[in-house]
Amino acid sequence: MCLCSSIKLLATNFNEQDAQGLVVHLDEHMSAIRTIFIKSKSLARKVKYSITEKNNRSEKILAVASIDTSPQARLHEMFRSDPSAFWERHIDDHHAELGRRLACVTAHLLSRLRPNDIRLGCQYNVLSLVNWPSKKEYSFAGKSYIDIVRQLGGIEALWWLPLEIPHSTYERYIGKKDEAAIIDHLLAFVCRDYDHHALVQTLISFQLRNCSINHAYLNISVDYGDVLLESDDMLLLMHAFGGLAVPDLLFDATCRPQRRWQDDGNRPEITALEFGLSKRLIDLLSNEKHRRQVINELQVTENQLSDGTITWSINDNLYRVLSNSLSDKAKQMWEIIALRLICFTCSPCYGDAPQWSAESRQVVWASLEALTQRPTVSRIEPVVEALLAFAESGDVAIRRVAAERAGTLLRKTMPNHLHASVALFQSIVCRLGGNFNESDCKIEEYYGKRLHCTTRRDHALLGRLHLSHIENMIQRHSHGIARVIFDWAPSQPSSPLEINTNRRLLITTAKFFQSAGVFSVARDSLQSCLYMLETQQSLTRKSEPLVVSRLADILCELREFDRAHEVATVEMDIVRKYGEGGRPLNRLLLACTEADIGRGRFEPAEKSLHRIISTMASTGLDINDQLLRVRALMAYARIPHYQSHFSRALQRWAVALHEIPQHSSFKDGRGFTTSIIHLSIAHLHLRLGDRESGRQSYELAIGILRREPRDFWIPVVATTWLSGLIEEIHRMENWPVRVMTSYDQTTAS
Repeated sequence: MCLCSSIKLLATNFNEQDAQGLVVHLDEHMSAIRTIFIKSKSLARKVKYSITEKNNRSEKILAVASIDTSPQARLHEMFRSDPSAFWERHIDDHHAELGRRLACVTAHLLSRLRPNDIRLGCQYNVLSLVNWPSKKEYSFAGKSYIDIVRQLGGIEALWWLPLEIPHSTYERYIGKKDEAAIIDHLLAFVCRDYDHHALVQTLISFQLRNCSINHAYLNISVDYGDVLLESDDMLLLMHAFGGLAVPDLLFDATCRPQRRWQDDGNRPEITALEFGLSKRLIDLLSNEKHRRQVINELQVTENQLSDGTITWSINDNLYRVLSNSLSDKAKQMWEIIALRLICFTCSPCYGDAPQWSAESRQVVWASLEALTQRPTVSRIEPVVEALLAFAESGDVAIRRVAAERAGTLLRKTMPNHLHASVALFQSIVCRLGGNFNESDCKIEEYYGKRLHCTTRRDHALLGRLHLSHIENMIQRHSHGIARVIFDWAPSQPSSPLEINTNRRLLITTAKFFQSAGVFSVARDSLQSCLYMLETQQSLTRKSEPLVVSRLADILCELREFDRAHEVATVEMDIVRKYGEGGRPLNRLLLACTEADIGRGRFEPAEKSLHRIISTMASTGLDINDQLLRVRALMAYARIPHYQSHFSRALQRWAVALHEIPQHSSFKDGRGFTTSIIHLSIAHLHLRLGDRESGRQSYELAIGILRREPRDFWIPVVATTWLSGLIEEIHRMENWPVRVMTSYDQTTAS
């Protein structure tokens, strides 16, 4: 039977044995047909089928059923403790074969550097392992190896690739058509008995360092970062952070998931990998012990901030060398990685700032500020969120810069919540500087964009903007607060972010009623807020010190001094337990001292006040800290006044009077609180027999009281203390004192 008839028969009635007998004839027949197609292109185009010759090299790889990795294991044990010996003299053919692979890869990597970055003598020493006359050939071979091993899981595959397959097959004869099948086949031989990764990186890096000038080899990190050592990655990362006082807490943050608010108003955890950080970077940073081992290989200095935070600084000379050696592309890539790391760690919390000290925040901010001068990342939204994290809390100067920079990065196409958040924090920063009208303008600018509020997060942020406006109204003693304060309400059922905003609404409501002197309602509002904090879902306890300190202040106004001292002391112990300090602790301390003064315990109150005054800055304060400082000065003066130590009290009131014009929130010394100081000084002069000086201070106080309504920001000063002064001055001299009440104070009452 002829070949054609046999083929037709097998197609309809297949028999494996008969088919195998046709192998030689089929090869001859198909080769002849292929030759005809080559000679006649027109014929080849008309025929539906084409014939392609198989790659015999590929067939050899696919035919490998098992491999012996014992030679690689033996060489691994031999050279892992002395990698430099690997390049000295080959001890056998297996060693020579592995050396060839690594030399080809090194050659290709060197070809990627600029010629003036390479020490040619060292280069040719490496390439003596490859007896090819053309540099282009060995560079191509190195690229082939890299392409193969990347598909096999990483650079370590260079070590375990089957030695049974000739090197020329890897270097030249794996075609694109067969590549997928070959890779799938080789994956079955992945060596898991040894971790060759570090050794392969060490051997390649050893040659790259010897063959390049001034760390120029690090520029290959742009395209071939997987061949570099972890210590090289760490060095490049620290350089991207500025090289000075790089906080370890940024590295440590990759160890655990971070919470980020979502559109549904929930704040789930997100891992570094889910955020988009590379697995290679996470593996380097997330294990503290391993991270330290890597850092110890570098020329860096370890320092410690006052809060215990570890920082790392690169040697000055090394930093300059790196800055001069790295290409713009390499610098930019690592700056983007550093920026992403900060973005993973920092996002707006809307009430739950990171538990970092002011000093730690300062060093992180220094890096973020530098990296956002000209951000080049493709996704700018996380950068805006990181800036908002610093605009939300902390040093006012930093908050102002962060809020402004976040605003410059905003784009129309960005989500509504980012526009709302920028407007919110810019509004708050303006208010902290005493610019209440400008604060309202930021809110109006946001409303003017007419963006659609479609999510629970958007709704919660609209509530925050509403409360920021109410805060401005309270600070200005505006009319109509009582009518509009409840214009925002959470959706039902409320999301956690809306619950947080609703708690703030209760706090602001209490603040309004306190400003109006309706203390019983303010107390009830704060107690409701505390109940919400205890019973409803909350991811933060940051609000609690504020709520408790305000509640203690209100209890002092209601003369419930024992209870005020109890609630403030309990919360103060918790704050100290969590290692918190600053404003929350000062608020609670002042509440405790006010309760002590009310109970007649002047000595402990005086000691606490002296400590607060001596440790608190007197300039550069926001309106909240201005209030705390003036409150402390006035309480410090009231103690000797109560004790009838009039000369000492007069000195302390004089200090308060001298300092108050420095604080804008007290109308530069022309506000209601200043009138209380003048009236206190007038009373002291009268008690000391100086009626003329007393009259002068009295006239100054009355002049302010004629135009300024009463405010109740400093506990008992505008109530118990003022009433006592008025009564005493009237008893001694019959001088009248009349106090204005604002419209909203009357309405609230």
